[in-house]
Amino acid sequence: IDLICAELLNKVHDTNLTHKLVVTGKDPIPVEITSETTTERHDLLTHQEEADVIIVQQMAMLAFSGTEAISVVSDDTDVFILLLHFYAELGLSCCLIMESTGSDRTLIDIPATLEKHSEMIPNLLAMHCLSGCDTVGQMYGIWKGTALKAVMAGYSLSKLGCVDATIVDVVSEATLFMGHCFGSNKEDMSDVRVEMWAKMMSKKRLTSASELKTLPPTSEAFAQNVRRAHFQAAIWRSAMSPHPPDMDATQYGWSKNEDSKTLVPVTIPSGVPLAPLYILEMIKCGCSSQDPCRNARCRCDAAHLPCTFFCACHSGPHACNNSFNRQSPENEEIEDDNGNNEEESLPEQF
Repeated sequence: IDLICAELLNKVHDTNLTHKLVVTGKDPIPVEITSETTTERHDLLTHQEEADVIIVQQMAMLAFSGTEAISVVSDDTDVFILLLHFYAELGLSCCLIMESTGSDRTLIDIPATLEKHSEMIPNLLAMHCLSGCDTVGQMYGIWKGTALKAVMAGYSLSKLGCVDATIVDVVSEATLFMGHCFGSNKEDMSDVRVEMWAKMMSKKRLTSASELKTLPPTSEAFAQNVRRAHFQAAIWRSAMSPHPPDMDATQYGWSKNEDSKTLVPVTIPSGVPLAPLYILEMIKCGCSSQDPCRNARCRCDAAHLPCTFFCACHSGPHACNNSFNRQSPENEEIEDDNGNNEEESLPEQF
């Protein structure tokens, strides 16, 4: 982005601009470029980092300045949701069109969409976050239509993204919402998981067990996803502020990877076993090639579980490529003088 912004600022005077171009890069003060001059736009100052948020900020600035017709060129669903949310929240009345970047130039009339679906708008932003967006994983089999039905059924997500709400209340509200999406009214996601498993296994003509990915997540895994949704929703709700909320991402479902300088989603909290040890011993893969367990075709690796000596690869240190077989020194098995295991522990959580 820095390279693109620098190129625009350096080369713009070589072209004949017929309009104004506002460049928003790393600097919190955007720069307005015309065919003759460049000007710092202090009125558009922002410390927000997401392009989606900045788009909505500048749309609102234009609307408040008296602009009667605004076109936002984007194909991003997140931008569409934000435009609907803030058009309603700010009480705007201008003509606002969302325009596709494709050759067909599909147009979405934001005010008309808002008028047609006004009853779902208050929970739309939070619903979109929780049911899957650019930074939050989607529950397997729970599509946007299913989530919208939960909104229409009266299930609220008013606490998601509100910085004053406790994470316990946020997770509790989200559990009821997502439980309804799975067809349950349980208040604990692990209970929803058990209920769904019982329904699947009670079918009269059942020929095989359902895949685990079709089940709801456990309470521990779901809570981490809710934290990420809460963090993202809080950023979106602050779109009209020049500053994002003062929240530490590592407290909301993310961990830092110092090598790649990126945030990595936490699938399950540290110290929580992926499954009881006796269950892990029952799961095995059939990888028997010369280079086994290298990809998601390995059942153990796909389930984020280590291979064991029950597997076809025999979990040999020089054969098996399952990354979840790596153990820290403190988690290695201890053997007594007779070669028997005195203590067994799960692989280190990632």
